[in-house]
Formats: sequence, C-alpha cells, structure tokens
Amino acid sequence: MFGQTAAVYSFLRFSTALASLLAKLLDIIVVEFFDDFTQLESEETAESAQEALECLIGMLGWELATDDKKRKKFDTQFTALGLVVDLKGTNLLEHS
Repeated sequence: MFGQTAAVYSFLRFSTALASLLAKLLDIIVVEFFDDFTQLESEETAESAQEALECLIGMLGWELATDDKKRKKFDTQFTALGLVVDLKGTNLLEHS
C-alpha cells in the first residue's frame, strides 16, 4: 500500500479509527498524528491503560516500537511532536 496515491489517506483513516476505538472501548485519551499517539492518563491508571492500548494494537495485528526511546513512561512533562507539555502545577493532576 505504501507508495501508492491513497496510502497516506488510508493510513490516516486507520490511525483515526484506532484512536476512536481506544476512546470508546477503553476510555483511553489519545491524540494521534499519523503514526504517533500521545496518551494522557492519571497516575493510578497509567500502567494498565498503556497495557490496554498495547494489547488492542497487538490484537489488530500492528507492531509497536518498544525500545526506551519510543515507549516512554508516563510523566507530568513530556514532548509530543516537538512540543513540550508540562502538566505540573495544573489542576489536571488533582483528583476529585
């Protein structure tokens, strides 16, 4: 498929569908950009949410990069597509 005219369009449809499945089936918040997925999660559920995301992607037949450079641990500060996001000091980290 890659190299064909519709390859990028088709891939984007799949990555958008994957993000929708993660949101609707697993209540996982992800932002997708082509093949990059940024996942937001509370500290308490971060590990299980990452495992669930990886499990669903594996069940669909996709392979993920699992080296430390790509598979980063959840943190209050992270970089996504060159943008540094810092959630320290926000009420997003507080629990209700």
